[in-house]
Amino acid sequence: MSKSLGNSPDPLDVISEYGADALRFTIIYLAPLGQDVMFSTDKCDIGRNFANKIWNAGRFLLMNAQTIKLNNELLDKHIDFLISGYNPALIKLLKI
Repeated sequence: MSKSLGNSPDPLDVISEYGADALRFTIIYLAPLGQDVMFSTDKCDIGRNFANKIWNAGRFLLMNAQTIKLNNELLDKHIDFLISGYNPALIKLLKI
């Protein structure tokens, strides 16, 4: 994909049609490490659909935040896991 060669679409046109999140996801999805990207606007449907699912899941959680019951033991277990995984980074951050 090279804009100078003229074989890639204008990103602003793709963003106006599919959205910025869809374009970002599609580029990441299509770009294996160290390979050339064979971009196609048809593939942007995948990114748009994924971004839409994430958006809808977030809206669902916000709408039902008061009625969702949480298992405190499971919540504590996940919080402990996150804290133990990020503890070195937190220590570095707090020292700065």
